[in-house]
Amino acid sequence: MKEIPDRDQILSLAEASHLIPTAGNKPPSTMTLYRWTRGVRGVTLPSLRFGRRICIRYGDLLEFAEALARTYERAPVKATPPPRKPKTHRSTAQRAEAIEAAEKRLQAAGYMTTPEDPLDE
Repeated sequence: MKEIPDRDQILSLAEASHLIPTAGNKPPSTMTLYRWTRGVRGVTLPSLRFGRRICIRYGDLLEFAEALARTYERAPVKATPPPRKPKTHRSTAQRAEAIEAAEKRLQAAGYMTTPEDPLDE
């Protein structure tokens, strides 16, 4: 049986990973615990850094597990898509007017030159 440390005991991520119960008795990766220190579902595992070594308190690990469990208890928020705009149908004349107005704006901005009449040559 694993010895349960004091809540204030400082543990390395590797030591802490061996205290977490899992289904297959295989401890989670230390990288998993590192990701937890960055945040999961809006919950962050508080960590301490000693040079290159990242450590956590056993009590913080328990509080993180409880807070993470509470996020799964809440009903998920169902994302609703924004309402669609009704499709508008333009007549051929309206389409031609829109094209002409766009071409005028492009010519005024200098992106389009006026087409030359081939018969003027």
